[in-house]
Amino acid sequence: MIYPCQEKLVWDLFITLVLFFSCIETPYRIAFVKEDGSLGLLIGYSVDLMFFIDIILTFNSAIEDNRKQFIDDRKVIAALYLKGWFLIDFLAIVPIDIILSSFNYNEAIRLARIGRLYKLVKINKLMRVFKMMKEKSNLVSFLQD
Repeated sequence: MIYPCQEKLVWDLFITLVLFFSCIETPYRIAFVKEDGSLGLLIGYSVDLMFFIDIILTFNSAIEDNRKQFIDDRKVIAALYLKGWFLIDFLAIVPIDIILSSFNYNEAIRLARIGRLYKLVKINKLMRVFKMMKEKSNLVSFLQD
């Protein structure tokens, strides 16, 4: 079980930076890039891998309840995550464009570019990060008073 610590904080900061990058890079690729080159694919797959690792870490990270106590029961953590942000996190890493382009139809190939729009689901994750940052800043302000 992973408890909040310096390493987890560094990982969360790293994922936030990857998330910012993805929220800028994805609309750019949708608007201006017709086909991804090998570097574009490598970057895309690397970002998806980072988000996949984050999903695994989330399933294995203790969470803090309203009473500021840690919940480290994996079943409880999994249930809360599955009810909450898991679907959004999962949709953000599903390669919809690859799935659509595998049909070998002209229409499916055209839809493959639209399939990239699903990557914008990551913006919801960014909103969650901002919410968590706000909650932590409120806690810090409370503790300083």
